[in-house]
Amino acid sequence: MLLAHGAGGIARHLGGGARDLDAAHRRDGLGLGALAGALVVAVGAWANAGGPVGHGVTTVLRTLVGSAVMVLPLALAASAWRLLRRAPTEEPKGRVAIGWAGLGVGLLGILDLAHGDPTGSAARRGAGGLIGVLAGSPLAAAVTSYLAIPLLALVVVFGVLVLTGTPFHAVPDRLRALAHRPGADDASDAADEDATSETETQPLRRGRTRRRQAALAELGESAPFSASPVLADGHPETAAGCDEDTVVHPPPPVTTPPRRIEQLRLGDGTYQLPAPTLLRAGPAAKARSRANDTVIEALSQVFEQFEVDASVTGFSRGPTVTRYEVELGPAVKVERIKQLARNIAYAVKSPDVRIIDVIPGRSAIGIEIPNTDREMVALGDVLRSAVATSDHHPLVVGLGKDVEGRFIAANLAKMPHMLIAGATGAGKSTCINTLITSILMRSTPDEVRLVLIDPKRVELTHYQGIPHLITPIITSPKKASEALQWVVREMEMRYD
Repeated sequence: MLLAHGAGGIARHLGGGARDLDAAHRRDGLGLGALAGALVVAVGAWANAGGPVGHGVTTVLRTLVGSAVMVLPLALAASAWRLLRRAPTEEPKGRVAIGWAGLGVGLLGILDLAHGDPTGSAARRGAGGLIGVLAGSPLAAAVTSYLAIPLLALVVVFGVLVLTGTPFHAVPDRLRALAHRPGADDASDAADEDATSETETQPLRRGRTRRRQAALAELGESAPFSASPVLADGHPETAAGCDEDTVVHPPPPVTTPPRRIEQLRLGDGTYQLPAPTLLRAGPAAKARSRANDTVIEALSQVFEQFEVDASVTGFSRGPTVTRYEVELGPAVKVERIKQLARNIAYAVKSPDVRIIDVIPGRSAIGIEIPNTDREMVALGDVLRSAVATSDHHPLVVGLGKDVEGRFIAANLAKMPHMLIAGATGAGKSTCINTLITSILMRSTPDEVRLVLIDPKRVELTHYQGIPHLITPIITSPKKASEALQWVVREMEMRYD
């Protein structure tokens, strides 16, 4: 018993230390472990060496997977390369397990049937092994081998689709995205760039109806909106029908002018959405950290010091805030916990403590406390999540994660009035860039048109020249007013 308790204590101590390791270090450990496994299996399977351990591992693997043990080192090496070289992503473990299970079972079953469904142990080691027999033999007995092999091939295809996270209807889009990766057509892009530099890019003129011409005439314009001398940034010009006093003076020079100032063509049908993998993935979310254990200990000490029968029974960790679940004992009022709000804030060293009366669906109250070890939320992960991909509306934008770590997206069409406010450094500019980037990643210029107004001339200059713009970015308040009037008239004529 003494040896057992000692071994258990050492294991618990090492396990607790492993949980406290950074997620990147744990990922490196898994990658190096996969690389070590690839070396052991490669030496045992390819060179028939490796000593007693390598021979025993190879024998067990040959019994299970048969001749597929020859490619197993390559699969382990590829997994090690992915773990060591790529940043961690939030891939559901269940999806990965189902994908590998479908791929392995399908391939091993095909190997077993391709070798005539052998019955001897030695012959099975040269085919699909024990797993191949379990996958192929019952199916072949039920529908014959000629039909069983195509069915197992479909299982392999399903495993590949699950592993890559690609629905079957999105396979053509993925193939086109791979074919149009940056760098694939460098020569053609360079030739197009040279041709563009020699000729001046002209804005695409849309046909105007009589009603639209009348509306433009009221604004004193004889040219399309994108080429209007009143609304386009450039030299001062006098609009038709305006006095000399209404001349629009040129804005002061911008310190960092955009690289391209010409307006790209609108709605010519050649615009392709960026690949979903263009935005990088964020770090893996932490389920628990040392900071959470410290807060739980502080809350327990507060309840004990003030003789409150309450205990922390769980928590849900978000990227910036964690909600701790507190269950109350018999005859303990919720108001008793609210009276301790300042003491709790003092104990956890945070002034931003929020107490929720009742957590929906649970007999517990919630205490939301900001994390001292905040996590970065990447926009690419939000736009690639099921919440965003399941809604194909062009105005769906990614917002981030909630306190429970779930991805949040919103439809701008359902909230036409929005105010983004906050103190300096709160993230107002980041929020605006997130909204615009989400639209550019999901919508074509034929679906969404933008009018960007930037009086400060520093926030939106990097969007100059995108094809979604109706007009170049507006920096003058007067031009902004005229632009909004034009948009209102255009919408009234289109949807009257």
